[in-house]
Amino acid sequence: MRQIEDGGLTVWGTTEMADFWSELKNNATHLYLSTLLKSCFDRLPIGILISDATGRSIDMNAAASRLLDLPEIDGQYSQIDDLAQRSINLDRTALPLNEFPITVALRERRTVENCYIGIVTSEGTVHWLAVTATPLEKGADSESTSDGMPPAILSTYTEIQPSWVVPPNDLQLIQVLKPCGVKTPSHPSSQPSIETDDETVARPLKPSPRSDPRLERILECLLGFTSQPRENVRRLVRLAQELIGGQCACYQTFDRNVSIDNLTSPSDCFQCSICHDRDCRSSRELAPCHFLKQPAPTRLSQLATCESTRYGRLCIAYPDGRTTRGQNSDDLHILHTIATAIAVEEDRLRVAERLHQQAEREVVIARLAGEIRQSLQLSDILQSATDSLRRFLRADRTIVYRFNTGGCGDILSESRTDDVTSMLEWKLNDPWIIDRKLYQKHLNGQVMAVRDIYKTDLVSEVIQLLEFFEIRSQLVVPIFIACESTCKTNVENGVELWGLLIAHQCRESRQWQSAEIELLPQLATQLSIAIQQSLLYERLELANQELSELAIRDGLTQVANRRCFDEYLDREWRRLTREQAPLSLVLLDIDFFKGYNDRYGHQAGDECLKRLAWVMQKATRRPADLVARYGGEEFAIVLPNTDKAGAVCVADMLRSGIYALHVPHESSGVSRYVTASLGVATMIPFPEADADLLVAAADRALYKAKQKGRNRYCVAKSIDA
Repeated sequence: MRQIEDGGLTVWGTTEMADFWSELKNNATHLYLSTLLKSCFDRLPIGILISDATGRSIDMNAAASRLLDLPEIDGQYSQIDDLAQRSINLDRTALPLNEFPITVALRERRTVENCYIGIVTSEGTVHWLAVTATPLEKGADSESTSDGMPPAILSTYTEIQPSWVVPPNDLQLIQVLKPCGVKTPSHPSSQPSIETDDETVARPLKPSPRSDPRLERILECLLGFTSQPRENVRRLVRLAQELIGGQCACYQTFDRNVSIDNLTSPSDCFQCSICHDRDCRSSRELAPCHFLKQPAPTRLSQLATCESTRYGRLCIAYPDGRTTRGQNSDDLHILHTIATAIAVEEDRLRVAERLHQQAEREVVIARLAGEIRQSLQLSDILQSATDSLRRFLRADRTIVYRFNTGGCGDILSESRTDDVTSMLEWKLNDPWIIDRKLYQKHLNGQVMAVRDIYKTDLVSEVIQLLEFFEIRSQLVVPIFIACESTCKTNVENGVELWGLLIAHQCRESRQWQSAEIELLPQLATQLSIAIQQSLLYERLELANQELSELAIRDGLTQVANRRCFDEYLDREWRRLTREQAPLSLVLLDIDFFKGYNDRYGHQAGDECLKRLAWVMQKATRRPADLVARYGGEEFAIVLPNTDKAGAVCVADMLRSGIYALHVPHESSGVSRYVTASLGVATMIPFPEADADLLVAAADRALYKAKQKGRNRYCVAKSIDA
C-alpha cells in the first residue's frame, strides 16, 4: 500500500489495497478484526469501506464513517442503497443507483477506479470524493468464497480539494463561454491572443454582443464529457472543425523539452496529431487528416491556455484560399472557447499523468526495497535497480559505477536497449563520465542532470569518451555508504562516495523532468542500504569461515585437529565401505620429544612441531589426504583410496623428509637430529566394523616401530587389520 501526494491531493494505491485485504482473507478470515490491525485500519487518512454482495457494509474505518456520514448504530452500519441515494455527480445531479461505484464493481466484477462523486451529509453539506471499488474474491469465475460467503467489495474514498469540485452552477469548462455571451458566474480570466499564418493578432477578445447558436453545440459537448480527457479533446477538435468550417482541424501539444519562446512559426510545425514527447506515455492522435500532406496555405490557430499555462495549439486549415482576415469575431470566440476547454482537459490529463508517474515511482522503490529485504546478493539487487530505472525513465542505458582506489572504477551492473553498446567489459579511469571539477559536487550529494553534453563545459577528453559510447544526455546521482575510515580520498563527514547511479540517453539530447530526477536519490538511498547490508553480510561470512577454521584446525601447526580427524576418518570409512576401496592410515610419533622440550624449551618444541607439520603437508599432495595433529607430538595422516604400497611410500617420504630437516636433537637416543617413528595400516572397510579398527592396527604398527629402535616405519599385518 502506498501514499501519493500531489498538489494537496492524497491517493492510495488501489491494487496494493486489494492485495492487502485479499491476503488477509486467504491467511485468516477474521485477522483484520484483531485489535492491532483495527487500530492501524482506523488511523488511515483515507476512507475504507468493506461491503458484501447484499449491499450491507461489513466494516469501515473512522475516515470512511466521517466522509460517508455513516455512523455506527448498535454495531450495525447502513445499507449501500442508503449511501447511493445521497450520492450526486460533479454537476450536482443525482447519481443513479446502477452507476454507483460499488454497484458497478459488484455487477461487472471488475475494479472501478477514480470515480468522482459527492456525498450529501445529514447537515446538508457535500463531501466530494474520489472513489475506487474493487471486488475481493478468490477467482474470476467463483460465485462465492470457499467458506460459502459471497464476494466482498473493497472501496476507498479520498477527499478531493475544492479546486477539483464543480461549484453550483459554475462548471469549470462552461465558464470559458462567458466572453462569447453566455450567462455564467463572474470569474476573472486571462484573454490569450490569436495566432495566424499572416500575422499574430495580440489583442484581447471582445465579448460578442449577440448570442451564437454554436455555443449550444459546445455546451452539449461539454455536458457529454466522459472521464477520459483524451476522448474529450478528440470530440472538441472534431467540433471545432464542424463549427468553424475548416477542411482540417488538429490539436498540437507543445514539446515540454522546448521553450515556448523558441517555438517555430505555426506553419513550420503544423501537423494533425499531438506531438509525441517523452512525458507523454503514448502517442495521442486526435484528428487524422491523411490527405493533407503539406501545411495549408491559410490557417487559423489558437493557444490552449489554462491558468496561464500553455498546453498546445488548436489549428483550423482552409485549403480553399480563405484568408484569416475574412474571419469574423464570432469564429475567433468559438475557437478561443474550444481551445480553452481543450486546455482544461489537457490539465486534467497531465494531472493524471503525474499521479501515474508518481505511483510508478513508488512501485519501483517498493519493489527494490522488497528485494533488499529478501536477497543478500548485491549483484541481483543492482541488476534489478538498473532494469527498473531504465524502464521508468525509458532511457537507453542505466549503469551502476563503483569507485575503486587508484583513480579507476568498474561498472557492476548495466541495463540497456539492444541498439546501444554495452559498457560492462570496460574498465574506466576517473574521471571517465564526469569532469574532475564536478567530482566535488558528487561528494556533496548533488544530482547532475545533463541535457546535452555539447552545451556543458566538460573537457574535450570526457566529451570524446562520451561520444565513443554514444552518450548525448545523462542523469547522474552519487551513492554513499557509511565509512569509519578517514584515510580514503572520497570520504567526507563519515560517508564514502561508493559509486554512481547513471542514466544515459544516446544519440539525442533530453530534458530530464523533475519527477525523473526525484526518483534517482530515492533509488540511491535504497542501494546504499543494500550495499551496507551486503558488506555486513560479507563480514559475517568471513567471520563464520574463520570460526569454522578455528573449530577444525590446530592453532599451533595449522593442520587439522583431533575433532576434524575423527569426523573425516569416520566419513571416509563409511564412503569407502560403499565403494569397497582401500583406506590407509599413518600414525607418526616424534622420537624422544619430551627430552627435546626439556633440552631446548617448549618454544623451540613448538617451532619444531610447526616445521614437521609443514613436511607432512608437503608429502600429502592429494586434496583428499588429511594431515591432523593426533596428540601432543603425534600426527595422523588419512589416505583414502590408497593401498598398502601407496601408504608405505608416503610413510617413507615422511620419515626421510623429517630427518632431512636436520633439526638438532642432542637428547635423542637414535640420532643427532629429530626423527620420527611411523605405523602404517591399510584395509578395505566393511559395515560390521568402524574406523577404530584401522586406528588400532596403525597404533600397534607404531608400537612395533618404536620397539625395533625408532626412526623407522612398520606396516600392520593383514591379520592385525
